[in-house]
Amino acid sequence: LSLETGDPLMSIEGHLCVVTSIATNWDTNRAICGSGDGVVAYWDLRRRSVEQVLRGHKGSVTAVSVDWSTFQVLSASEDSSLKLWALKTGDCLRTFNGHSVAVQSIAVDWIAGYLASGAADGEVLLWTVRRAASPTRLRVGCEGIAEGVTALGIICAVSATSSFEDEPAFEFKI
Repeated sequence: LSLETGDPLMSIEGHLCVVTSIATNWDTNRAICGSGDGVVAYWDLRRRSVEQVLRGHKGSVTAVSVDWSTFQVLSASEDSSLKLWALKTGDCLRTFNGHSVAVQSIAVDWIAGYLASGAADGEVLLWTVRRAASPTRLRVGCEGIAEGVTALGIICAVSATSSFEDEPAFEFKI
């Protein structure tokens, strides 16, 4: 949107269902979009074309995060899973299972390799992105509170206070 007029700068059509999440790289005019049909699409905004389609979720994609330096994408879904994708090949590198309900939000520290995922039941799971390990489970005070801000605050706390090698140390305030 134009900050001056509020009018859209461009419109891109191509998803078959509602777009639920977007991550952009304005330097390269690229975007990752998650949609209600379970698809993650990699867009060239300049050409207004889809470069890659990532399929594998069985429910609506609720959140996406991208490491533009390695071209890896993390997606979360109502099917209670998260998926790590290689954007250039379209391969699913890893599926994270651990939630029992829809995953609503994710926060990733791509450099440190940590991930926090928040679900509809208020549970936050902490993961290591690059090596298989069981998640650390946190219960947040009330149901449904595990939204983006909560997950982001927790991942920042984990990155700052823990090596995640042995027992994670957590220090955060709600």
